[in-house]
Amino acid sequence: MSDVIDQIRDAYDTVPYDSHSFPATSPEHLQTVAHLFGLSAPRVATSRVLELGCASGGNILPLALRYPESRVVGIDLSPVQIAAGRKAAAELGLSNIELHQGDLGEIAPTLGVFDYIICHGVYSWVPPEVQEAILRVCRENLAPDGVAFVSYNCYPGWKAKEVVRDAMILRGRHTGSKEQPLAYARGMIDFLSGVTDPNSLMGRIVAEQSGTLKSFHESYLQHEFLELYNTPCYFGDFVAAAETAGLTYLGDAVPSSMFVANFGASVAAPLLKECGDSQVRLEQYLDFVSNRTFRQTLLVHADRAGDVSYRLDGERLRALHVAAFLPPQGDAVLDDAPRPYGAAGSRPLILPQRSLKAAAAALTAAWPGTLDFPSLMAAVEAALPGKLPAEAEAEVTDLIELLVMQDRGKVRLNPVAKPGPALAVPDAWRRYAACTGKAGMARIANAWHESVVLDVVERCLIEHLDGTQEDEALIERLIEAVATGDLTFKIADRTASDPEDIRRCAREHLDRVRARFPERFVL
Repeated sequence: MSDVIDQIRDAYDTVPYDSHSFPATSPEHLQTVAHLFGLSAPRVATSRVLELGCASGGNILPLALRYPESRVVGIDLSPVQIAAGRKAAAELGLSNIELHQGDLGEIAPTLGVFDYIICHGVYSWVPPEVQEAILRVCRENLAPDGVAFVSYNCYPGWKAKEVVRDAMILRGRHTGSKEQPLAYARGMIDFLSGVTDPNSLMGRIVAEQSGTLKSFHESYLQHEFLELYNTPCYFGDFVAAAETAGLTYLGDAVPSSMFVANFGASVAAPLLKECGDSQVRLEQYLDFVSNRTFRQTLLVHADRAGDVSYRLDGERLRALHVAAFLPPQGDAVLDDAPRPYGAAGSRPLILPQRSLKAAAAALTAAWPGTLDFPSLMAAVEAALPGKLPAEAEAEVTDLIELLVMQDRGKVRLNPVAKPGPALAVPDAWRRYAACTGKAGMARIANAWHESVVLDVVERCLIEHLDGTQEDEALIERLIEAVATGDLTFKIADRTASDPEDIRRCAREHLDRVRARFPERFVL
């Protein structure tokens, strides 16, 4: 067993995993999903958070920064990645985060009790003994009202991907390149693409997975396709293992995937009849319908199973803070005729009632910030002339339910404020961007725990975006960056060199940053 652990550690030391924030793991998100399904979860601002397999801390450093009264602990097998995370924490001056190098199988209850336990991208990539240890830690170290997040590759979708993995490992095993193992193994797929019948099952599998191999980051592909362990499982088998460990299924971190209505009447009717009240059985069927490859499962202690409810309750929906971008796809007419709403190019959301259209307008104006239910109702009342329809409250509640069920918006139990007109980024996040920039890619994590990678112009400006700089001063910053070679502007196919061209380009790019600022820097 120690040899296996050594091999896994060496693999992540050699090719560190790309470490950044993952929205579905955010404790605020986990708290909100628990609320939706009938359970309360600990207050996030003062919570204790543990991440198993934290890499260099890219997912939890933003949590420690955002919630200074929280306690955050990360554990990873790779000393190289832990060292990088500790260096970043020190540069940020964070005293509420600890990063430890160690074997997950050796974690004991003495580590402490945690309100939220996160294990993202680890469970499928470790031997069975460590999988059992992960679930044991989720039981022994989880607070009584805590929530654990575990992600893993799943069948049936990974059946086809396993064929590609096996083919790549086959080539690498016999005459692989130590310098470029991924490139060498990928050559096997290039070979199969050229010789297999495109209409055969193998031909279709290779064609589908070739796109994956070209579009994802090298570190992801290395650990996904060439790692010593990658053992997908069926959802039902994972839940059974969790139950054996003393845990129970709460829900998916993406709740929209749980609702059979989203798959159409031809799927919903027979499956509801077939599965009865078994949510686990229903979702296992849906995994076959969607050929699902990856799951993000939330677990709680087994004694809470009786309190979990998958029927969305109006009172709980009305307690949410909601964000959604729902502009009209056409004329904005406040009537009772069905009309399409949503971002251009997206599948439209058909809203028939005036109350829903008024609510959509209010949400869009507040985006990417949230509105609570009283604010939504106030906006509806202000938009509708005369007496507010008696059914308006029920209609707006139904809209929130639809947004949750179809993943058309974002919800939290606490408000998220839309940034004001000033280009102001809090000092902590400006320092965070500078810190991540030293590692090669400047980024921040926004209020939704989404990783926002800064483009070259934002990177040049970020340290100056304290809300006090006038546009002309920011333009001068960009011009200085051009002079030092940190930035270049293109006009058609040539590099701008004329001072007036450079100034004009700087102004245009500042306008672009300002236009995108509210959505990218909602902090």
